[in-house]
Amino acid sequence: MNYIALLNDIEKTISSWGDKLEPPITQEELVRFKERVKYSYKLNLPDCYINFIKKTNGFEFNGLIIFGSMNSEANDASLLDLIESNVFLRDSTIHLPDQTLVIGESSTGVLTFDGINNVYQYRDRIALVRVESYLSFDDMMTKELNKVI
Repeated sequence: MNYIALLNDIEKTISSWGDKLEPPITQEELVRFKERVKYSYKLNLPDCYINFIKKTNGFEFNGLIIFGSMNSEANDASLLDLIESNVFLRDSTIHLPDQTLVIGESSTGVLTFDGINNVYQYRDRIALVRVESYLSFDDMMTKELNKVI
């Protein structure tokens, strides 16, 4: 099952709780977000990640968080803003190579995009060693969503 199908299943589950996914990013927000990431990290957002935020601009479910362009308006939501999260994580504990973005996190690791090698990685939260590399955002999301369902 691909990640879109898994995301649709999760959407049904949270809908049954009276909640919903974050709304999709608007075209205007996307233009500004791409400019902010390019300015801050000297890289272009990958198309597959853009497709994700066009479905849900940030995501939180069972301990898995995927950052979007802004924080959620929900009162009890975790930090979802990609740039704000990267600033916080880099200032507090994480040292990552240039042109590497933390695009999400779980209780045990961080999900990164390496813009130089164009790969997605799951890294241990403490040592930041690469535990697993993925050739695509879709592969990474499928694996990570299967862990939390």
